[in-house]
Amino acid sequence: MAYSFDLNTSNSISFDDFTDFVAKTIIPDKTGSLLECVEKFQMLSNNEEFLLNLLHEQLEDIYAFQKHSFHSAHTLMLYKGKNFYIRANGWPPASNSDGAKDWQDEMYHYLMAHDHNFSFLTVGYLGQGYSTEMWEYDNNNVIGYVGEKVEMEFLEKTTLPKGKAMLYRASKDIHVQLPSQDYSMSLNIMPLTNEIVRREQFWFNLKNRTISSNSGTGRYLILDLAKNFGNGKTKDLIEKMSVTHEIPFVRMKCFDALASLLGSKEDVWKTALNDDHKIVKEHARLILDNELFI
Repeated sequence: MAYSFDLNTSNSISFDDFTDFVAKTIIPDKTGSLLECVEKFQMLSNNEEFLLNLLHEQLEDIYAFQKHSFHSAHTLMLYKGKNFYIRANGWPPASNSDGAKDWQDEMYHYLMAHDHNFSFLTVGYLGQGYSTEMWEYDNNNVIGYVGEKVEMEFLEKTTLPKGKAMLYRASKDIHVQLPSQDYSMSLNIMPLTNEIVRREQFWFNLKNRTISSNSGTGRYLILDLAKNFGNGKTKDLIEKMSVTHEIPFVRMKCFDALASLLGSKEDVWKTALNDDHKIVKEHARLILDNELFI
């Protein structure tokens, strides 16, 4: 089911009171704690001045403006707590220029179906809001390679207007966003959780119901470099990582690098069959059966 909540309060709350409430309520790895924040989040969306006041505060010291932000150009960091942060996202309507439209689709992930490897709560703050199609899948049944068939169920097509809240569940909800009819803004509560480094994030082809891409992380670039430029010491380090690293996708990439460094694909992937996690074992099986090439 999709977790959507229409605005049901006319009350408002200050930003300070809101962040205090979230700090006392949020448990990063407990999605249910986000649901406890829905009403207060909708109350914050009724506060039409807080975001402008925060913007004024930052503009007064332009050299400090968003200096701690690590997000893309359409995102503003509003608050960072011990185990969560609050951000605002801008959503422009589709451009009439083909070149600008292509850039927008890339920047805002319009028309690109994807999941998230973290749960978060969002609420519409300004405008009619983006449109989104929601799908659901079971990440536990996914190996994670490009072209893999994925069973998914359509949930709903909806929008995120001012005051409406939605919960996006980690590695469960797939969504594809469409541009808003007007300039819109949304707010997000983002828990700081270790799950984000343990799970992969995927792009999907909804027409074929397959995985089209794995977003990966900087860890993979390091292993790709090791695969192509490594030496004996590199091999020793990666052999250790292939059996000790907690993240199965990293272990799988270690075996891939070792197969190249040792020049012995079959032996390496036979060893990978002994891994406890199906992501590693199934990649190994498919590679040994010449059904997958990475």
